[in-house]
Amino acid sequence: MSEIVSKTILFVCMYFVLVNTEDSVNEDHEVVMNAEYDFKLKWRIDDGDILLEMSADTMGYVAIGFSPNGGMPGSDIVIGWVRNGQPYLSDRYATEYAKPEADTSQDYTLLYGREEGGRTTIGFSRALNTCDDKDNVINDDTIRVIWAVNNMDPVNSDDIIYHGTSRGVRSILLLSSQEDEFDFPEEYSYFDGFMPNVTVPEDSDTTYLCFSLPVPKFDSPVHIFRAETIVQEGHESLVHHLLAYSCQGTTTNWTGDCYDSANMPTDLRDCDRLLYGWAVGAQPLNYPEHVGISLGKEGDPTVMFVQIHYDNPGLSPDFHDNSGVRFFYTPMLREYDAGIWEIGEAVTELQAIPANENLFKTFSFCYADCTREVLDEDIKIFFVFLHSHLAGRQMILQHYRNGSLIDDMARDDNYDFNQQDARVLRPERVFKPGDEFVLTCGYNTVGRDDITFGGLGTYDEMCLAYVFYYPKQANAGSCQSTPDVADVFTIMNFGCLPGDDVCAYASLAQMDPVVLREGLYNVANTAKRNSYCRDPDFNQIPGVGFYKDFPVWFSVNDRIDDANDVCSSETGTMATGGSSVSAMPAGLIMLPMFSFVTRLILRQ
Repeated sequence: MSEIVSKTILFVCMYFVLVNTEDSVNEDHEVVMNAEYDFKLKWRIDDGDILLEMSADTMGYVAIGFSPNGGMPGSDIVIGWVRNGQPYLSDRYATEYAKPEADTSQDYTLLYGREEGGRTTIGFSRALNTCDDKDNVINDDTIRVIWAVNNMDPVNSDDIIYHGTSRGVRSILLLSSQEDEFDFPEEYSYFDGFMPNVTVPEDSDTTYLCFSLPVPKFDSPVHIFRAETIVQEGHESLVHHLLAYSCQGTTTNWTGDCYDSANMPTDLRDCDRLLYGWAVGAQPLNYPEHVGISLGKEGDPTVMFVQIHYDNPGLSPDFHDNSGVRFFYTPMLREYDAGIWEIGEAVTELQAIPANENLFKTFSFCYADCTREVLDEDIKIFFVFLHSHLAGRQMILQHYRNGSLIDDMARDDNYDFNQQDARVLRPERVFKPGDEFVLTCGYNTVGRDDITFGGLGTYDEMCLAYVFYYPKQANAGSCQSTPDVADVFTIMNFGCLPGDDVCAYASLAQMDPVVLREGLYNVANTAKRNSYCRDPDFNQIPGVGFYKDFPVWFSVNDRIDDANDVCSSETGTMATGGSSVSAMPAGLIMLPMFSFVTRLILRQ
């Protein structure tokens, strides 16, 4: 066989390998949108583009849309199908609950499509920001991804058949979620802790129950590298969030009300060191390969104290729960010990949100004198976990230095209570002693007739961010603020002394709604703050001032420009025209390269 023929055969083999690799987006992420159709969405980010694959058990079309609120109006929709072996893709948008219109700017690129075993698979790509006002920008916000299937292919681009009830929605973090591929170390084990079949009370919609478990005895120090919450099957709507704290206690196998201190063993009252947090929608937490939570060293925890928040709005008497947590650990120690720092609004009724607001904002501060005392060195932040309740619509953790905004460290202008997952910071952020945090929370209270206060209940509110960082700092427990009660009484003109709650509530009940709203706005935007700078045992750090003025360096309009905002007359372009359907025969993208390289080989 001649050398030329051998080279040609070798290249042809390579060509088919390349074609096959083009038949997958080589996804970093995958979610199941719907179990009935096994509708899977896979994706990965490639610089300014996102590559996606949607597949479902249907021989008709599959479709997804990027929605502002989970409904069709305002959604950017893409529909794909395969007919007679030919894949098709259509870029569309919806202005109402009706058949979506074809976008005159077709900004989705069809990569491949196939039908196999009763399943349709479509791969495609688009820019994160297409500069098309009919396409929604894909950014760090929570994205409501709507989906639909039909068992019939469209006859043509205008014949998009109604999907009926074969549709749904799922909230997803497309840009800042953890990658699905995770490599376990060569040596690892795990230990569990579960609620001992507790009966969830039927007389309250919100219950906090806690249990304790021993940390295993280790021959040598280990690192926790993964933690996951295990919710009892059928209790997915009951278990709202789980927090695992730790301490050097001795009481194990205790279960009870988390806030009944009179009946709680003394050593468990000091279990304040947060080790792990999970809320509705979160995936298992996998630490980067260079960090882990230390166990087995002198001073490390001996007891885990796990809190589960149960949400039982139907007051059902039938819930008996065994949910819990699993910690994976390895003796193969990582380079750094990780820590968790709680930032945000202290949970009190001084956080007050008026009724019937579309987006009312409150602000909490972690001041420079606190971070200067708490941090012995620069830290690197790798995860941020944002947490508010049902009224939460926006959460922004910002990083300031010397009065200037450094970074919107974690920003979600489309926050979803049902999708609370750790946000991966890529790259990791450097935070220095003397730097400051601001946590802004925006709430929608439309339909509520009364003030929403900060509190523990699901219908109360919170504004918290859990910052995962390294190297671990001995004094970093929590850094929070709340409006100063004396300033609140002055601003609201209650006419009674601070601390007279009966008078305060009576004044609020009698206040004109416009005056009430203006007063609460002024409290949120101007009131002096109390600064809570605490170590992991909840002790206030000495040398940190408690009473603070509202910081003059902060403006609610401060923000870092979106890196994906590339659309301008100078730097951005907007594609126009073109067919409303893209079609591409399998392998066509490789044919020009095949022809060119073949000619090159034959000329040798």
